[in-house]
Amino acid sequence: DPKNEYKKEGYNLFLNMMAKISSSVLIKLFEAQVHRQEEIEAIEAEAEAKHRAELEAAIARHPGDAADPTPEAAPLPAQARRSAPPAPKIGRNDLCPCGSGKKFKKCHGAILEEDAGAADDDDEVAPPAA
Repeated sequence: DPKNEYKKEGYNLFLNMMAKISSSVLIKLFEAQVHRQEEIEAIEAEAEAKHRAELEAAIARHPGDAADPTPEAAPLPAQARRSAPPAPKIGRNDLCPCGSGKKFKKCHGAILEEDAGAADDDDEVAPPAA
């Protein structure tokens, strides 16, 4: 009878699934390692210090800020500079990543526009005065 064959096959698949689940649970249970509270705190402190260092490196700074000066990094080799991924595009109306709370166009974007404007002014010819 096909219906009984289908039931037996489904039951066998169910038993195999339950056996695999119980064996994987037991394997994970025996492989678990118990750490002392001091070890856990040391691991968490190390991870937090690493996170803070990455965060400090990622924060943009104003050019005139004298607080917390960062040491000048050694220049990267030419090959390393080429392989770096491009920075994410920041919209003019997005908040500035330096954390000032200003829009990018009023903060660091203004500096970039001044630099671009100075380069454009060199190429332009002044209109004759009347």
